[in-house]
Amino acid sequence: MVTSSRDSVSGYRFGDITVDVERRRVSRGRDTIRLGKLTYELLVALAASAPGVVTREELVERLWDGRYVSPETVKQRVKLLRQALSDEADNPRYIRVVRGQGYRLIPDVEPLTSDTSQPTWKRAHFLASAAALAGIAVVSWIYWSNPDSADVDEILTNSIAVLPFENLSPDLDNAYFAAGIHEEVLNQLAKLREVSVISRTSVMRYADSDLSIPEIADELNVGTVLEGSVRYASDRVRITAQLVDATTDEHLWSEVYERDFADIFAIQTDIATNIANALEIELSLAERESIEALPTSSLGAYAAYLRALQRGFPSVPHLNRAIELDPEFALAYAARGWWYAAMLLFGNEVPFAEYERNAVADAERALALDPTIGVAYGALAAIDDVNGRWAEALRKAELAYRLSPNDGAVLNQYIVFMRSTGEYDESVRANEHWTRIDPTRGIAYQQLTATHRYAGNYDAAVSAARKAIEINPADPALYVHLASAEAARGNHDEALTGLQTAEEIFGGEFRPVFRVGQMAIVYSQIGRREDVERMFALVEELDRERPVGEAIWAMAHIALANYEEALEHVTAAVENLASVNGRALNAIKANPWKIPELDTPRFQEVLDGFWSVE
Repeated sequence: MVTSSRDSVSGYRFGDITVDVERRRVSRGRDTIRLGKLTYELLVALAASAPGVVTREELVERLWDGRYVSPETVKQRVKLLRQALSDEADNPRYIRVVRGQGYRLIPDVEPLTSDTSQPTWKRAHFLASAAALAGIAVVSWIYWSNPDSADVDEILTNSIAVLPFENLSPDLDNAYFAAGIHEEVLNQLAKLREVSVISRTSVMRYADSDLSIPEIADELNVGTVLEGSVRYASDRVRITAQLVDATTDEHLWSEVYERDFADIFAIQTDIATNIANALEIELSLAERESIEALPTSSLGAYAAYLRALQRGFPSVPHLNRAIELDPEFALAYAARGWWYAAMLLFGNEVPFAEYERNAVADAERALALDPTIGVAYGALAAIDDVNGRWAEALRKAELAYRLSPNDGAVLNQYIVFMRSTGEYDESVRANEHWTRIDPTRGIAYQQLTATHRYAGNYDAAVSAARKAIEINPADPALYVHLASAEAARGNHDEALTGLQTAEEIFGGEFRPVFRVGQMAIVYSQIGRREDVERMFALVEELDRERPVGEAIWAMAHIALANYEEALEHVTAAVENLASVNGRALNAIKANPWKIPELDTPRFQEVLDGFWSVE
């Protein structure tokens, strides 16, 4: 065996397998073997230790940073690697289990160095702009400096990823039908509390993927995958569905439905029931009734509803049509009510009174028809939120979460409310659940970053922020979160880089203005007085365009250490809750920057009135 120092090793060769560490590529001849990050790290660990044995404890330390994972999780990861290498447990060629110890590679392993004769490893020469190279460097640094960020710790129990259904309809205009059926199967499964269902946003990336089922499952850390197809023509549907064990690539259940469109609800119920049976989950009476309930008596209304869900966010014209055809269609009212509420929370220049009235009317109508729809309570909580009725908003957000714990919109709202009231452990628990069922959703990691910052868990906040940036590197708010966490850790250079990156991406369009207040305080933390004054001037400029709110002014004065002025603005904000930026008051009360003055009784007594229940 060729010996060399670990730092000079650029790869490994054993049997017909080559591992290129520099390019993170595993190949057999000219064929690339695709591995998830943890599975790749497992292979490198075995190769680097050959011919020695790697213990389970050493694998946990390397792959999971020493955090607790079950022995079954390690075993499943080895099974995924074996499957990728076409290795057989009964007659292994690559990986051997050493009973009572761990695992080792069977073939002799040859370490490769950068000057090893290997023509296919020669570096290509690329022409790229300085900006492109800088972007690559930033993303690479985020990814490799945070090994925890690219994988969830272990395979979820009773977990399933429902891949987008292939559309086989001859009329391209009927593509909505496959998308809608996919959405509804997801919704049906999400009602089962013992099933962990990967969210729509994380599975849509695999719509046209050439990855195998085990590879997709490895990336999403799930045990099973549901795939299928839909053909809709002349009021007849043909739906195929098959549930696959991700570790063995074997079918656990499959079915082909060829029926009239009128049977669509029975088909969806049958799919959910059979998946539960395949996973050996016993449905409660309430769960069975929920998945068997007919959402509407009008097939036309249901078709319009499916069209409304085609792109994930509700389409109001199609929801209007669904409600016109069935005035008692609860799900359509709930979806439309949430759309109006979301526009009030995140839209610009919307007719407030009209949208508020519509959101409340639709949500209340939905709940009158079906009191179990969580997102309808979420819409009402959002209306209370924008009007400063914090205690009422909190109660409704908690109820929405109890009813729909797997709904991304409901989860986001619940996490923010728990953080705002200082329930950091509960906020983190719910947030980690969100990242498990929606592992490619940047906002889930952004919220996790904020909660860890508020709780004082700055290392965890940095890790979550880097994961969020890896998913969505063009979101300036993520760099503000990262800068704030790095400043709290005393890493001023990293904090400054984050703030400068955020400003570059903002490009002068600082919306929401809350980010300006955040940046001003972080600039203050790292001793950049000129930048603090520049942020203060920006608040003044923005306030001339549209009042920024008392709480933003408070943050600006806190950054300048003008605590008397800051207290005056905080007092004014609490006394006029309906017009204040709630996030800013929450931030000041939580004081994630650990500014001593903000923890004094004179500040906290005023801030206590923010969440008081009358």
